[in-house]
Amino acid sequence: MAGLCAQFKAFGTPEVLKTLAKCSKKVTDAVKLANGACKPTYVAKNYVKKPGETVTKRLNHPVTTTVEVECLKVTQEIGTADQTKYAAAFKAALGSHAGTGSTVKYTSCPVSTTTTKKGATTTTKKGATTTTKKGATTTTKKGATTTTKKGATTTTKKGATTTTKKGATTTTKKGCQIATWAIEYADNAKVKAAKVEVLKSTFLAAVNKVTATAKAVTAEAMKEKKEKTETKAEVFELTKVVATCALNTDKTACVSDYGCRFVPAKAAVTKEVPAEFTCAVAVTPGCTATGEKKTPVPSEVTEEEKTCKSTKPTAKGCEGLSANCKGTLTKPGTKTATKVEAKCIRRVCSEYVAYAGACGLNGCVHTAPKAAVGKPTLKCEADAKLTDATMKKKCNDATTDCGATDKGGAACCSSKQSNKDYKAPEPGKCTEKTSTTASTASTTAKKVTEATTKKATTDKLSAASNMVASVTTLIVAVAMMS
Repeated sequence: MAGLCAQFKAFGTPEVLKTLAKCSKKVTDAVKLANGACKPTYVAKNYVKKPGETVTKRLNHPVTTTVEVECLKVTQEIGTADQTKYAAAFKAALGSHAGTGSTVKYTSCPVSTTTTKKGATTTTKKGATTTTKKGATTTTKKGATTTTKKGATTTTKKGATTTTKKGATTTTKKGCQIATWAIEYADNAKVKAAKVEVLKSTFLAAVNKVTATAKAVTAEAMKEKKEKTETKAEVFELTKVVATCALNTDKTACVSDYGCRFVPAKAAVTKEVPAEFTCAVAVTPGCTATGEKKTPVPSEVTEEEKTCKSTKPTAKGCEGLSANCKGTLTKPGTKTATKVEAKCIRRVCSEYVAYAGACGLNGCVHTAPKAAVGKPTLKCEADAKLTDATMKKKCNDATTDCGATDKGGAACCSSKQSNKDYKAPEPGKCTEKTSTTASTASTTAKKVTEATTKKATTDKLSAASNMVASVTTLIVAVAMMS
């Protein structure tokens, strides 16, 4: 149980769940389920069990609940201040309003952006002239003087244009940071008192003694949800066991999708429609003594295309048209068939390959994947049919671009792994269990079906929390949609 939850938490990170939630309502519902999937359900001592449920009494058991905590959110711009010194100064300034606990997060100050519209244009007319008299003086900043001689002329050509591109400039405050505090209090009255205190000028002055760059704060009273764990002398844990795979009343889905898969109904097919294969000359590359050659050659292809054409109901029908004529299925046919009713069936072991916990809970055996050992060494290797000395040498001396024409072509020169110590990675497996019969001393694979796994699976889950079913349901749902 703990292992499955740990596995789910590793997979269901907040980032992954947030992304999945954008996919569809079904995934959104799964995300909501994930929020409480690894939390057991506790019921009253006198709870009346329903079919498919068990209640287990647990003594001195740790119970985690979600409680609302009164908090004060304080935000303050602190410039380039040392975070450790600032935090100490902030807590000291709080004094008796420090609360029962606090956390602080530091972020960069917001980015300020200036944007100009696309294609801003300034145009001056042809021959615009400016003339200043001798000794004309223009004064700008203190003491700065510019003198222009008599007859000075400036001319701007027709249609002079200045264009400013879209998305002008972005500026940030160098080294600026914002501290956001969440301070917990026993009740709302203490939150209000603390808010009054932090908004006083004396509070900022106390912080500024250590951190001169800190600015006035903003404060907001709020409630935060927090998990609280305490040991209970006696609790009663509700467990839901795996039910038989069965259709719902409307026959549109399984009653429970845990370990089950819905197979929709299929309408009867009353008319047979033949398949359609398109005939074409197949050109096959092969290795020869002097490099790659294709069969048939272009002139032969042209000749065969005279008869190798149109479509046939079978691939064999194309093959009889010419020596190299092959048929490609372009339109599948249909055969008459009776109506198939919808059903709900047990999932097969291979569907749980990515999830060790779900694999074991469904009566299967999980084999963990193996990582690669060492690194592969790739080099080019010439085919035995290639006897051209130059091509063969170029191929065997190369490590890349093996299929190049000067190395004999792809049919004569291919890439091979040459490191004998290298072992390729092996994927994980989820396979059916095997059993040894004493009378025959042989091992026979048992197919995991509803009939053979119902009791075994129920027995395994009867002592586990209902969170196992919830987590596995989510995992299966996500796996099936990926």
